[in-house]
Amino acid sequence: MSSAAPVDPASQAPQEAAHDDQPDLGLGIAGSVIGTILAAVIGAFVGAVTTVLHRQWIVGGIPLGLLLAIVLAGCLLAGFRFAFDSRLVAGGAALGVLGATALLALRGPGGSVLVVNDALGWTWSIAPTLIALVVLAWPRLVRRPLPRTPRAAVSGGGFPSE
Repeated sequence: MSSAAPVDPASQAPQEAAHDDQPDLGLGIAGSVIGTILAAVIGAFVGAVTTVLHRQWIVGGIPLGLLLAIVLAGCLLAGFRFAFDSRLVAGGAALGVLGATALLALRGPGGSVLVVNDALGWTWSIAPTLIALVVLAWPRLVRRPLPRTPRAAVSGGGFPSE
């Protein structure tokens, strides 16, 4: 005879089933590829616009255009990193921003430049790279599991209809 106390069968569920209620946040291979390509296109657009406008709106010696461009690039990259919880998608956006910035920093066919060899130009050339390095190197945030609520017992052993 066993002297063990009776155990509730619902409490002996395997550990893997503890999070069955939570949706799978993984993108899968196709979703990752498509998401990375779209993030690169969006990043290239943001990189192009911010490169053109980084020298605008200098008020009282404060380069508001540069500050706005840095904040916008940082928010874009951090947003992709946190929204998709993937370095791949954020890396695509970083590649787009940095690629557009590098391309537009080159001397044009008529000899004109968008990124001048001065403090503002150097700051804009270096800032998106540093932001991308920080965002991509940031460790993965651990998501807290959703609290489990006990399910009501259903006659017949099935699940309640939805």
